[in-house]
Amino acid sequence: MRKVGNARPLWWLLVSNFISSSGNIFSNLAIPWFVLATTGSAARMGVVVAAGTIPTILVGIFGGALIDRFGYRATSIVSDMASAISVLSIPLLHATIGLEFWQLIVLVVLGAALDAPGRTARRALYPELIELSGIASDRANALYMTSSRTADLLAPPVAGVMIAAIGAANLLYVDAVSFVISAAIMVAAIPTIPLAGPVSKFANMREYLVEVKDGFRFLRSREVLFWMLVSFSVGTLVAEPIYSAILPVYSREILKSSVALGFIFSALGIGSLLGNVLYAWIGEKVSRSAVLLGGFTVRALAFSVMILKPDWWVVALAIFMGAVAFEPINPVYMSVQQEEVPAGMRARVFGASSAMMMCPAPIGILMFGFLMEGLGIEKTLYVFVALNLLVPIGMAMVPSLRSIKRPETLESARA
Repeated sequence: MRKVGNARPLWWLLVSNFISSSGNIFSNLAIPWFVLATTGSAARMGVVVAAGTIPTILVGIFGGALIDRFGYRATSIVSDMASAISVLSIPLLHATIGLEFWQLIVLVVLGAALDAPGRTARRALYPELIELSGIASDRANALYMTSSRTADLLAPPVAGVMIAAIGAANLLYVDAVSFVISAAIMVAAIPTIPLAGPVSKFANMREYLVEVKDGFRFLRSREVLFWMLVSFSVGTLVAEPIYSAILPVYSREILKSSVALGFIFSALGIGSLLGNVLYAWIGEKVSRSAVLLGGFTVRALAFSVMILKPDWWVVALAIFMGAVAFEPINPVYMSVQQEEVPAGMRARVFGASSAMMMCPAPIGILMFGFLMEGLGIEKTLYVFVALNLLVPIGMAMVPSLRSIKRPETLESARA
């Protein structure tokens, strides 16, 4: 029997997640810099970065069944160690026998393909540790997102300083060590916990493909999960391009300052972190539907400030407030997933949902890129804001999103 009230494994997993997430950020900054330093080619850098994004989507679709089959703790450990080897190989080969460009691409693709299962496995294992700890799920999930957002906030400046101090190649050595530490924590501090419910046991390719399909079928069968996933996917399509496409152009053409762009992104990071901290504190007292619909609405209103072309600090403040309101939807979605998805299917469902939310991102970036090219930044902003305001309006028309229940409410309804 599990000893409920033991929160130590949960805290150690949060530490492992922070370290592994920081390692991913180190890779995301060090590898492009390494390519530029060794080849001097921005085009080659772009090829390497693009190559690293594809495996994440494919692993999300096809890797979940394998993770369910081999276990969450074991997958996390193997994933971190494999990531360490792939990252370590880049500077090691470059410094010894030499590293061809195609070999670099292979290592980057391999590293991305091996790293993605670790992230999914930690999320799939987390509900067992929540139950073991006795901490309320919404609060525990807000803590999980806080560990990731803290890495998002702290790791980039640390990586930038280290690249300047020791070089990108040496930072990759540090990066490899971070993955080893993350794996060591999982080995030493996270117990093996038997999962309640059926566990994946496919024996051949046909059964494997059936289980992959089961993940998508399950998402469609749960109304609240399905409509939350649709909302997030549409949000990815119409909102996420602001960070990679719209804000850089807006800062160059309207704010006329790259420094302002940096401050705006800092405001985004601080707002995201604060939103999770606040939800961990008061989340159990707030309606999940209010968090979801309010988050999308406030974010859309924050974006609309850009139409007025105010000073950069007003834009930064608006982005900050939008992030504070929007970020709590992530622990809400984690909690709903954990409550709806059987233990033995978590990796399949979590991986499928992550892949489906990521797929619209490149489409949205291309769409708004062409709009800015054809209409200009100012007219594109009107289209952008209008689309983002329509999203929460559409969500409010879906009954299951207007009444997202907590476990105690579900039990009362069944009784």
